[in-house]
Amino acid sequence: MPRISVIVPIYDVEPYLAACLASVAAQTWEDVEVVMVDDGSPDGSAGIAAGFAARDARFRLVRQANAGLGAARNTGVRHATGDHLMFLDSDDLLPAHALEYLLASLERTGSDLATGNVLRLDGRGARQSAMHRPVFADAADATHITRRHALLRDRLVTNKLWRRSFWDAHGFAFPEGVLYEDIAVALRAHFLARSVDVLPAPVYLWRRREAGGPSATPSAVPSTAPSITQDKTRAGHLEGRFAAVTEVRRFLSEHNFTAHIHAWDHAVLDADLTNFLDVLDQGSRAFQHHFLDLAGRYLEEVAQCVLDDLPALRRVEWHLVRERRLADLLDVLAWDREVEPDRRLVRRIGGYHLNVPLTRDSACDSERDPVRDIPAAVTRARDELVPRHRIDAIRWEDGALVIEGRTAPPYLRPTRRIHQQVFAALVHERTGRRIRVPAAVTRARVSAKGAERDWGGFRITIDPAALARPGRLGRWHVELRVLHRGVVRRGRLSDPRASTSMAEEAGYRSACPDHYVAPLLGETGDLVLRAGRETARVVTGEVRDGRLRLVGHVVNDLGPCPELQVTRRPGGVPRTYPVNVDRRTFEAVVDLHDLLPASRHTVPPEVAVPYTCWEVEVRAAGGEATPVTVADDVPLGRYGLAGREIVVFRDRTGGLVLRDQPMAAYADLAEWLPAGRGGGGELLVEGGFAVPHEVSALVVTALDPVLTGYGEWSLPIEGSGTRFRARLTPEEVAGPAGRLPLPRGRYALSVRARPVPD
Repeated sequence: MPRISVIVPIYDVEPYLAACLASVAAQTWEDVEVVMVDDGSPDGSAGIAAGFAARDARFRLVRQANAGLGAARNTGVRHATGDHLMFLDSDDLLPAHALEYLLASLERTGSDLATGNVLRLDGRGARQSAMHRPVFADAADATHITRRHALLRDRLVTNKLWRRSFWDAHGFAFPEGVLYEDIAVALRAHFLARSVDVLPAPVYLWRRREAGGPSATPSAVPSTAPSITQDKTRAGHLEGRFAAVTEVRRFLSEHNFTAHIHAWDHAVLDADLTNFLDVLDQGSRAFQHHFLDLAGRYLEEVAQCVLDDLPALRRVEWHLVRERRLADLLDVLAWDREVEPDRRLVRRIGGYHLNVPLTRDSACDSERDPVRDIPAAVTRARDELVPRHRIDAIRWEDGALVIEGRTAPPYLRPTRRIHQQVFAALVHERTGRRIRVPAAVTRARVSAKGAERDWGGFRITIDPAALARPGRLGRWHVELRVLHRGVVRRGRLSDPRASTSMAEEAGYRSACPDHYVAPLLGETGDLVLRAGRETARVVTGEVRDGRLRLVGHVVNDLGPCPELQVTRRPGGVPRTYPVNVDRRTFEAVVDLHDLLPASRHTVPPEVAVPYTCWEVEVRAAGGEATPVTVADDVPLGRYGLAGREIVVFRDRTGGLVLRDQPMAAYADLAEWLPAGRGGGGELLVEGGFAVPHEVSALVVTALDPVLTGYGEWSLPIEGSGTRFRARLTPEEVAGPAGRLPLPRGRYALSVRARPVPD
């Protein structure tokens, strides 16, 4: 019996299906069965699925007449034999680590289901799903939706690993012949589970169909997908969404979860039904009135306190929906799309309000002012005054960590110095302890790429010594308190668009002989400082027979029965190895074969990564894991293994990292040699390989071929064994037209070589 059954319903997905199934075949967890359900697909999808079943015994194809997505999933469950269930839509993909990551969490905690982060995938690549960003901002083991209301927005069934016993005990099944099948099942499961694991690393790539692609709905007939707007303005989609959210509300009422109905209503009015509000003016008049009918019935059951807690725009919209003021509602929707940001709010007595222009109903008294019909509490801005953060720089200056960026309410610009003040504090994530740190207001660009500036900038300076004290070790997040024109807002410093490389390039700093502080940027953009104490520092490393032997100093007590933990990032399951301690020296041996890709299957390019990094930590029995650091003078090591190579190096935080990657040439010397008379000089490049290679050419490739006109040049190279040497004279490069200077531009260097047989 396999540990995991992956259920893949198939309908009209021929362009996407091969990549979808390949992403399952290439999972690092291989004990799976894949139940592919052909739901009467009219294209060549079934043939692709049959090919996978013929090549890989883990894949099984089940055929049925077209009955829709819910019915196809239910068929898959009936044929599944695994201890756990995973649902995968046939145009989406799984990252290679997804199943292993989810399963390891369930085995560690005993929870009924594990849910993981989601990326949206389109022609531009994969990026964080906005809907899921707040859900997976923090990891949590064995939590519950009643304690973590952000999970009310975790609506997919596909980003979860389900215990089959939990699924069967509650008789879960997908509704058939309807749309939005996920919502009722996912929310019922969250409430009925004893506990749920929340994992911040991505486990699911949710494809956004490009215009003109195949149908996204398995029960749909057309072979060309309608646009998102067309989907939203269909009566079937409208009725299906209202039915789904109403069913969840009914479930909460009937199963003693009434205390959470307000939170559910808030999520529905702020996220679910706004999908239709936002395109209401693009629908037919019949669609618009049908929406008012359905929304009006739902709003009859919603408490006023829920409406009061919504953002101002949503309060205005639902106020107008409840009063059936369609013309005013359509004007507000148009205003929302067209209004300039600095004209969105207006100051009135009592604070800032939305500056919505409401038109007069022709049937109303000509002297009537509709604005007065809307209470001030409805238009008053609240969430609109919450500052948005941007992190521009993280660096060390004169021993202090400096963080620069911009923070300001999205619709109120601090054009004068007196408009805004910024205060900063560090907050310990476990104890809640707070430490004030210096923060100054600066002039900064309004947008990262624009030239316009205002007084929304900030500069925070953090002394690492403030954290390197007893009782202050651990993770600290940065909290900003922004006073803008009398309005105070407080929140974590977070920028989902910030590149993690900013923190990585800053690296760590020693605060005292055995303490360090390192900035980190999490999956969702939260800036965190890790204050730690060194426990084990590597001073030598060598590889024999594929086993890495690490020897180092015990900097602080390792505790009883220490183990070395080697964990893939992101979404890794720790490999553990014993640590032998002799007074102030430790030794550990890592079998590098454990780090190589387990699957022999080709990983789809959408989920392929050029390399995999493994972090190394040491953990005492019953204690917490601390990073293993590397002495400054330990050289980088590269070791060939099974056609790949493992690179052993010290990252910018000082920690030991193992990187698995395809075999590659590396340069350890690049030097300009003195120029001759009238010449521009010669570039000497020396380097090597992890294992012996026969070299044949130094390849110069234009990174801007449109500008340079020719893409590649092959130049002489010399070398033997694991070393090579080559010389490049940019003024005289042999090409099809003879020896000519390289055109102005950027170029990459590579080595044409082949491994020497053993």
